[in-house]
Amino acid sequence: MNKELIELRPIDDLQKELEVIFDLQRIWINATEVEVTCEDTAKHALSMALQSRKLESTLEKSRSEIIKPHLDYQRAVNKLVKDFQAKLEKMEKSLQEKIEGWMLSQRDNPFKA
Repeated sequence: MNKELIELRPIDDLQKELEVIFDLQRIWINATEVEVTCEDTAKHALSMALQSRKLESTLEKSRSEIIKPHLDYQRAVNKLVKDFQAKLEKMEKSLQEKIEGWMLSQRDNPFKA
């Protein structure tokens, strides 16, 4: 098993990095300043909306890449724990059966030490 732990980056650092990459502040200001008054400004607004959709898709892809190692690690830990739990349950059941067998033998012969 790979014992390498996944380093979690501080959320503030991640937020700053994404703000630089996507420059959301500038895009937001531009979008709020757009006034649709004619066909040309409508086309411009549509172009900005499509750009926003592309950025959203890119952001989702970035999110998936960031969390994938953590999800893979979580799945591996969950499988490991599930396997251990199954072994422990099997052991408990086996011991219960042995105790029940012993109790039955004691009931049949209560004077046996």
